[in-house]
Amino acid sequence: VQDKFLSPGFTLGGPLLIPGTDFNQNRDKAFFFLGYEYYLQRLDVQAHRSWVPTEAMRAGDFSQADQLGLTGRYSNTPPNGYPRGIVPPGEWDTRGQVLLNAFPLPDADPARPGGYNYVLHPIVDNDMTQLLARVDVNLRPATKLYARYNRQRQNQDWPFCLWYAGTNTVPYPAPAIGRADSDSGTISLTHVFDPTLTGETIFGITHIRLPNELTNREAASRQALGYPYEGIFGQHGDMLPGVTMWPGGPEYLQWGGFDPILGPDNWQVSAQANLTKVAGAHTLKLGLYYGQVTADQGGDGVNHGAVILAAERWVPNTTGNTFADLLLGQAAQYNEQTANVNHDFIHRRLEAFVQDSWRVSPRFTLDLGVRVSSLSPWSDREGNGLAAWDLERYDPEA
Repeated sequence: VQDKFLSPGFTLGGPLLIPGTDFNQNRDKAFFFLGYEYYLQRLDVQAHRSWVPTEAMRAGDFSQADQLGLTGRYSNTPPNGYPRGIVPPGEWDTRGQVLLNAFPLPDADPARPGGYNYVLHPIVDNDMTQLLARVDVNLRPATKLYARYNRQRQNQDWPFCLWYAGTNTVPYPAPAIGRADSDSGTISLTHVFDPTLTGETIFGITHIRLPNELTNREAASRQALGYPYEGIFGQHGDMLPGVTMWPGGPEYLQWGGFDPILGPDNWQVSAQANLTKVAGAHTLKLGLYYGQVTADQGGDGVNHGAVILAAERWVPNTTGNTFADLLLGQAAQYNEQTANVNHDFIHRRLEAFVQDSWRVSPRFTLDLGVRVSSLSPWSDREGNGLAAWDLERYDPEA
């Protein structure tokens, strides 16, 4: 399978005319430019091979585990303590049964892809569009204005896990799909006061959004799947825990924070004014700049939990088969955090500069200048702040 790219587009420009009016009839007052491009991007994510429980294993029958040709270290061994390899239903853990069934079904003969019974080779369409528009207007012989707008939209598919796909990762029951969207605009006004004095004012604004959401949330819903536990904090957002088998075993994982959108929503606003003065051998410049950035986004910690299994000696009661351990509810570790907190950060920047370019002689120019900057600390307008360890608030008996 090969990646495929196709980028059709067009550009259009010339004098800006308004039909039915005399505006710019001499075609020397206003001009426009428009460009558009479509990026067709079909990407090969590469094949992922792993081990998944067979239908017999999901029914408690591990008697054939060592005869399936699986190379997975902890999936090709009949469980210890069960001479016939049968785990009776009376010993099943309801939670473990749901998590075991959340693995995809086998789709490959282990004899062909090197001892794996699951192979997924996704092809994703991460298409993108870009639009650029610009208008230049001669307001007066000494005054010029231009405005520019840029728009970008892009799809981002995550067939396994948002931002992650390990060697033996299989898709989380509800994979994520995302977008990368941005809009930006700039307005600039330049005025020539006289042959030695020029002023420029620029305003800019940018909006960037990177939203990600789960597809088919029902497939990973605790309520829909009958998952009986609320977890430690009960702030799981109705998401099924992830499962990983250590070391290097099969896993399905997903980040938390889908409430229901995970991703930043950022704004950047700026304004600046520059003044240039030519006085003999000196070219003097001075300017002011103000910029403000806001970042509205939540965390992505695993508030829905993650079950870790390992058929190792340090794990009490392991059967030696991690799929059987999961069915029995015998995990090595379990991780969970409280619900992700939303932050609305803001940062401000104010700067001023003075510069002199002094042409001392035809062969020597001396540049001198000074810039003063005031950078505000990042602050959270939601009042939540940043997570930090406070020893005085720790209660070991809580």
